[in-house]
Amino acid sequence: MTNRFFVSPEAIQEKQFKITDTGLVHQMSRVLRFKVGERLELLDNTGKVYESEVFEISKDMISGSINNTIDRPDAPKHKINLCMALLKKDNFELVLEKATELGVSAITPIITERCIKKIDAIPERWQKIIQEASEQCGRSQMPEISDPIKFKEALQKYSPGLICFAESKNPLANFDINDDINLFIGPEGDFTLDEIKAAKQNKIEPVNLGSNILRAETAAIAALSVINF
Repeated sequence: MTNRFFVSPEAIQEKQFKITDTGLVHQMSRVLRFKVGERLELLDNTGKVYESEVFEISKDMISGSINNTIDRPDAPKHKINLCMALLKKDNFELVLEKATELGVSAITPIITERCIKKIDAIPERWQKIIQEASEQCGRSQMPEISDPIKFKEALQKYSPGLICFAESKNPLANFDINDDINLFIGPEGDFTLDEIKAAKQNKIEPVNLGSNILRAETAAIAALSVINF
């Protein structure tokens, strides 16, 4: 399998690349033990894939040639904005990883009434998880992740949409989704009735994921799987 790495746009120079990021140079030269002539794919988060070959490796730089450029090979059929309630650390990070693998375009952390964990800014670790998941699954563009916002603000900003709620009588599988979609997933304990009422007022339709009560992180993965497949 060809190694894939996200690099800054400045690293791409027409038919050549030049990587000076110390962390990436260390990973490629010391951890992965790249050699001259090694082939790789570079991504600058614009949707393009640069098929490349290494021709020079030094202590603080790796450079080479760009042999071919592919434009947006994995463009999704529709964009999904996952409005995900903040969860405990490990559970939320699992959602970030799996949502990236399942092709979401954006992730919006939301603060609901029953959220246990509340964060004001994006930890750098979240972005790192998304980058590594994008590289692993072959995405050419990483999903965007925004700062956490309050649930009511998200309702006004991301409407219309669908909101997963265990007591809904409408199965998500019955919806024919062909356009861009805002998908709301709640925290442990689900959304409150007042939150569901507010969602309906903002043209966000409650849907269910079957008869079983799912954990929040499982609900996110299941819902995205239904929409994509």
